[in-house]
Amino acid sequence: MKKVFLFFLLLSSSFCFALALGQSGLNVQLSGNNGGLINGKTWDSVMLKGKVSVLFYVDPDSVKSNEDFAKKLQAQNFDQDTIQSIAIVNLGATWIPNFLIEQRMQSRQEEFPSAVYVADTTSYLMHKWGFKEDSTDVFIFDKKGMLIYKKFGKLSKKEIVEVIALIKKLILLKNK
Repeated sequence: MKKVFLFFLLLSSSFCFALALGQSGLNVQLSGNNGGLINGKTWDSVMLKGKVSVLFYVDPDSVKSNEDFAKKLQAQNFDQDTIQSIAIVNLGATWIPNFLIEQRMQSRQEEFPSAVYVADTTSYLMHKWGFKEDSTDVFIFDKKGMLIYKKFGKLSKKEIVEVIALIKKLILLKNK
């Protein structure tokens, strides 16, 4: 009986990987039916390496919850060779038709050309990395692709200041 239980425990854990601080993300690709970049190409989590990455995992129904943080981040005018912003929109988390959300993503891409906009049409990444449903979350990865910070939901004003300070520190670190 113990062996059967352990087998099912191992099997279920392979389907749900909760991304923890200090870990690099399980290699994940969003393409085809699962989504991808708004230009139709594949998004690969390997793209989190090489720069400090600020990843927003967005529920379209709560898209504005971390707008203050996004504006403060943009106001920093960081060198785009050292940092990247990625907005992954969880299309599977809303009743809003995908084509309307994709149109909005396209206009945001034009408004913020340095950001990367990605569609997660089936909540695939949410399930793979253990993200929260019905939330707009923020994740900070260092240059090696290691998760350094995660926040499920809205950042407070104090947290915004702390996260921007963390990003500045990560940008200054060489080869880390």
